[in-house]
Amino acid sequence: MIDPWQTRASAFHPRLFHDLAALPETLRDAAAGALPAGDQFVAALYAPADYRSEGGDESEETPEHTLIFTDRSVIHVQAAPPDAAAPAPVCVALSDVLYVRTSHVLLYGRVQLFGACQGEVQSLDLRFNAVGWPMMDVEWRGLIGTVIGLPPLAAVDDRVVSEQENELLAPLPSKFAEGLRRYGLYTGEEVVSVLFQQEAWERGAMGQDRQIVPDTLLVLTNASMLILNEERGLVRMTEQFGLIITRIPLPALAGVQTITKEEGWEEIVFTLERAGASAERRLLLEPAKTQFWRGLWRGYKARE
Repeated sequence: MIDPWQTRASAFHPRLFHDLAALPETLRDAAAGALPAGDQFVAALYAPADYRSEGGDESEETPEHTLIFTDRSVIHVQAAPPDAAAPAPVCVALSDVLYVRTSHVLLYGRVQLFGACQGEVQSLDLRFNAVGWPMMDVEWRGLIGTVIGLPPLAAVDDRVVSEQENELLAPLPSKFAEGLRRYGLYTGEEVVSVLFQQEAWERGAMGQDRQIVPDTLLVLTNASMLILNEERGLVRMTEQFGLIITRIPLPALAGVQTITKEEGWEEIVFTLERAGASAERRLLLEPAKTQFWRGLWRGYKARE
């Protein structure tokens, strides 16, 4: 059992290796065997076994694992949890990625990647201390650049910000505007339009508040559809730290439709298809915002 205080120790921070042989012995053979033939190893982010409190007396332990970057794919290799066999490594080709979901919440980092593999949706899920983000910055920006088909920038500061982008982002809460530029725009992609949905709550039957939708930003670029949202709140007026970002590469976006929901809300359904596999992402919005986005998307597709 890892005590909560131990997560502050550097021994439990991720490490980046540029040599596959440098991985711990517990992961090394499985990692080497999971490399697809012809792929060139780039780097591996190693996350030691870690602990995360879920609130109250609940906690979760994550066995050591590693995220391996190659020139054509990304691979997740996990060690065996207590009293169980190690899961099989998961490999997703970058050309077949359907969407990517990342969490940037205080010291908590998470990468979830969903892609097509033999006509089925394959997913990987890596949780790590957030100090891992700057460690793998170059590799991660390279991965995103390959996924969306645009070259990554050498550094975030190299990105040229247009006057149109400044105008679009100016009305947004600074948390979302800065979060988009820091965590979402890794390449020279251009922001086409944005839509911000403010959080909404309702009073439940027992007098308790329930959040319908958290603060959410929807962004269309010339290469991606990005959804930035906060974690769902349990109590009104509580500050939510960090962002959760979903990135859909435009080549994977096969269709967009809307569904009328209860209490005057509408849901946008994004249909994703690649290499014979399909998935959906759903987003709840006010009807006026849904109509705006639908018109924007139709106009964008008409100009292609």
